[in-house]
Amino acid sequence: MLTTRQLSVYLKSDQAKAAPPEGMGRDAADSMRSSECILKDIYALIVRQGRAVDGFTLMNLLFLPLNFCATVFCLPSAI
Repeated sequence: MLTTRQLSVYLKSDQAKAAPPEGMGRDAADSMRSSECILKDIYALIVRQGRAVDGFTLMNLLFLPLNFCATVFCLPSAI
């Protein structure tokens, strides 16, 4: 059991100043929740960007062969 003198000495010490505050557990839980929300937003953004890259790839698969054929048929024949 602590006496009032021991308690007052402890409260004045550096150890008491270095102790975590009362709401530290709530702050940690809040920061975890906000981190989870941020990670979900980043994941959604990555998925959206992946779909954009897929669309770009499909457009290239369609138009690059057409561009090549148009170039071959428009070349002047040297023969």
